[in-house]
Amino acid sequence: MSDIKQTFSTPPPSAFASYNYTDIAEGTGTSLYYGILGPTTSTFNLIPILEDGILTESTYVPCPNGLTTLATIAPFNQPKTIKGTAFLICKCNFQSGSGGSNALKLYKVDGITAAETLICTMGTFTVANNSSFQIYTSGATTETHFKRGDSLRLKAQVTTSINNWTFNVSTTNPFKLYIPFKLTDL
Repeated sequence: MSDIKQTFSTPPPSAFASYNYTDIAEGTGTSLYYGILGPTTSTFNLIPILEDGILTESTYVPCPNGLTTLATIAPFNQPKTIKGTAFLICKCNFQSGSGGSNALKLYKVDGITAAETLICTMGTFTVANNSSFQIYTSGATTETHFKRGDSLRLKAQVTTSINNWTFNVSTTNPFKLYIPFKLTDL
């Protein structure tokens, strides 16, 4: 009589992640977050779909000198690791000031202590008085693990005398933030 071998299959993962883009060579999946105004015109949010919120031509977030929080992505429902280059595309308006340096920064926010850890600075740039232009900027992220409940925060760093730095949000000039995650965390 022959021996019968039993094969046991591995159970499927309990959660699936979907990404807008994947880079097999880098082993990353990129999620796209859109900046929207909503639920009122006085709040700015980053969401993974472009279906909700107010997308009429509008501006938001006057940023004074210093560090200003723009938005915090909802806490992650499963562990993830950010790895690679983050990209941001948006239209900005600068008024009443010029020179200095300005940057957009990403922070990990601990879900328990709310402590912030800088993980990426996306480009520094100078501006002219009363100018408006499209920004395409990127920055290498520090490989960072996020526990379930941690979140990602976007801030603007202004080191100039700009009195009003605003971001334009519309269907013709969408605010897009691309975040790369390691695929092995699935």
